Amino acid sequence: MLQDAQQCCQKKKKKKKKKKKKKKKKKKKKKKKKKKKKKKKKKKKKKKKKLASLARWYEKKEARDWLGIR
Repeated sequence: MLQDAQQCCQKKKKKKKKKKKKKKKKKKKKKKKKKKKKKKKKKKKKKKKKLASLARWYEKKEARDWLGIR
């Protein structure tokens, strides 16, 4: 009985050690993903600026059409 209990304890300890190693690997992967996300955000900002300038251009065009000036 004692041997069985000792073996169980040893197995649990080994499993815990393995889990810790896996967590470290995951952290490294997350860092890489964050870098990729930052790059994507920069691209989106550029698109937003283009859209904003287009929207302003359309507003001016509509105002000119309404006033009859071109």
